[in-house]
Amino acid sequence: MALTGVQIFKLLPKTNCKKCGFPTCLAFAMKLAQGGVELSACPDVSEEAKKTLGEASAPPIRSFELGSGEKAVKMGGETVLFQELSHLPNEAGILYYRFPDIEKGAIYSITLKKFPRIVGDGTKSIAELILEDQRARFCADIYLHRHRKSINRILPRGEELPLVFSGNHCQGAIFRDGSHLESEELKDIIHQIFSSMPEFYYGRLDVKFLSDEQLTRGKDFQIVEINGAGAEATHIWDSKMTLKKAYRILFRQFKILFEIGARNRRRGFRPLGPIRLIKDFLNYQALQRKYPETN
Repeated sequence: MALTGVQIFKLLPKTNCKKCGFPTCLAFAMKLAQGGVELSACPDVSEEAKKTLGEASAPPIRSFELGSGEKAVKMGGETVLFQELSHLPNEAGILYYRFPDIEKGAIYSITLKKFPRIVGDGTKSIAELILEDQRARFCADIYLHRHRKSINRILPRGEELPLVFSGNHCQGAIFRDGSHLESEELKDIIHQIFSSMPEFYYGRLDVKFLSDEQLTRGKDFQIVEINGAGAEATHIWDSKMTLKKAYRILFRQFKILFEIGARNRRRGFRPLGPIRLIKDFLNYQALQRKYPETN
């Protein structure tokens, strides 16, 4: 069975020598786990580690070519990750940070994500219900496009239709400040999760959870997404948030990020150069275009 990036990292020299072409051993380990680089790229890996990593260094799906000539398509030779769909009813975003020289960090933000829905009356179509809803009509373009195949259907009386599936503010989800759910139990479990990822000091977990009470206790939740330095304190999108307070939260958030970066530089880490940064950005843009439509 192939090893994960973190498991591979534990077997590497951890010198961050950059001989492999990656800025850190962790970055190399993650790429190796994806089957995107050969183990031989690390000149300092031990013989014992080579034996253990033999399976992980080989792509689980052998590369092959379909077709011939200019129309040939290369397939395989990569790791494909499938994520289980969570059916828990609620969603939240939990932003956490920790300074590199401090043992335990803090929860900076908790955002509760609400999913608007309409209720049928037996006479109006889905389109009419969306356009008449006090909240949904402001995002009508998004909702009508998403449900375009059924907008003329008459929704039976009492039947509920969720307008949003994913907790994305741009896709019509409603964000609420969930800071009242913070507790020592929740902070402890979030700290354990982030501490299991080497050199990870700032990020947001998007989680599905059973109930407010269980989330406060750090129980009955599933992680659906992990965001890094680009993550923000999304509770600023609560409609009750003032503009002044939102800016204050964002400025403090970036101050924390820059402080984490400064402390890591004092530890010997170096930021990406402009060429590598632009290359990574372009690769991300190309990958983003392949994403399926978000609902």
